[in-house]
Amino acid sequence: RKRQKMTRGWRRLLILFHLLCCLLLNHVVQSQQGRPPLEDLGNVLFSVFDTSKDQKVSPREVEGQLATLEHLFSQGGGEVDDEMLEYMNLLQTVKAISPHMFQLLDTNQDSFLTKKELEFVTKFQKSFFKGGTMKPLVREFFGILDSDQNDELSKEEWLAAKNAISEITAKFHEVFPLRETAAELEETLTALFWKVVDSNEESLEHVALEVFTTLDEDGDNLLQRKEIGKAYNEYGKKFLEIAKTIQTMGPMLAMLGGGGPDGTRTEL
Repeated sequence: RKRQKMTRGWRRLLILFHLLCCLLLNHVVQSQQGRPPLEDLGNVLFSVFDTSKDQKVSPREVEGQLATLEHLFSQGGGEVDDEMLEYMNLLQTVKAISPHMFQLLDTNQDSFLTKKELEFVTKFQKSFFKGGTMKPLVREFFGILDSDQNDELSKEEWLAAKNAISEITAKFHEVFPLRETAAELEETLTALFWKVVDSNEESLEHVALEVFTTLDEDGDNLLQRKEIGKAYNEYGKKFLEIAKTIQTMGPMLAMLGGGGPDGTRTEL
C-alpha cells in the first residue's frame, strides 16, 4: 500500500512536470510569434469537458471534470489567499448551477451537449462586448417592467415581472433561440427556476425582493435606470473576466483531463 502511494505520488509529479514543460514551451512560442487570439469560450468548454473525445459532452463528464478541479484545489497545500478563495467559491457556484445550465443549453434535449450547442455560451459572452446585444435587451426588459414609463421601477412593478414573463422570454428568445419557440423556452426556464428556488409563491417574492434590495443602491425603494446600468456594468465586467480566465486556462485544464470515458474522475 505504501508503495502504491509512492507510485501515485511520482505519477502526479511527472504529470505536473509535463504540464510545466508544456506551459513553458507555449510561453516561448507565444513570445516569439506573438500571442494568438483566445479560442471561443464555447470551444474551450467543449475541449475541457469532452474527456472521452467522442464529440459530445455528457452530464457525467461535466461532473467528473468539476470534481477533478475541486480535487486539485484541495491538494494545493499552503495558505489559501483571496484569489484562490475566489476561485474555489466560483467553482462551488458552477457545480451548483451546472446541471441547470446543461439542461438549458441542451437544445434538442438528448442529454448531450455538442460543440454547436455550446456556441450559445460564446454568443452570450459576446453579447456583453461593446455594441453587443445584451445592453439593449436589458433596456427592453426595463421598459416592459416600467408600466408607468417614469424611468424607475417601484417594488410593485418589480414584483409584477412574473406577469410579464412571456413578453420578456419572447425578447430573450429573439437573441438566444435555445428552443424552437419562445413558449418552449419559457416552459424550460420556468421549470429550471423552480428547481433553483423553493416551489412556492412566497419564496419567489422573497428572492425577487432580495434582488431588488441589492440593486437599490441608494435605498429609496426605487430602481432607476442608472442603478440597473451600474449593476449591469459590474456584473458584465466580472463575467467577462471569468470568461477570459477560462479561455486562458482552458487548454491546460483540457490537458489535465481527470475524467475517464464515462466522466468519472481518475487519480493523477
